[in-house]
Amino acid sequence: MPVKVFFTSVSGSTQIKKNQDRIFSILSAKKIPFQPVDISQSSDDKDLMRQGAGDPTALPPQIFNGDVYCGMFINPYNQDKTFLLYHVVYDIFLLYIYYIFIVYFLYRI
Repeated sequence: MPVKVFFTSVSGSTQIKKNQDRIFSILSAKKIPFQPVDISQSSDDKDLMRQGAGDPTALPPQIFNGDVYCGMFINPYNQDKTFLLYHVVYDIFLLYIYYIFIVYFLYRI
């Protein structure tokens, strides 16, 4: 079962174009065989993509492994920023708990 990437060759959104280019470059770099499906050429392909995604308003790129829906493209750079933000907030929380712990024991003495 080849990986299918539903994309559009006609889009006014630069973000959609960037996401499509990014997923194509990742799959090519990893030497993963994929079948690009242009939804702008056939409304049947667009309907198939939206039906498979379970969202009547789904936008490309959408990724399928055969007939199994894998999801939409999420920019890994945004994921890294979210991960970093989580760890910064978590570290601040730990410092706050440590501070409360120290202050509590200093006032007990």
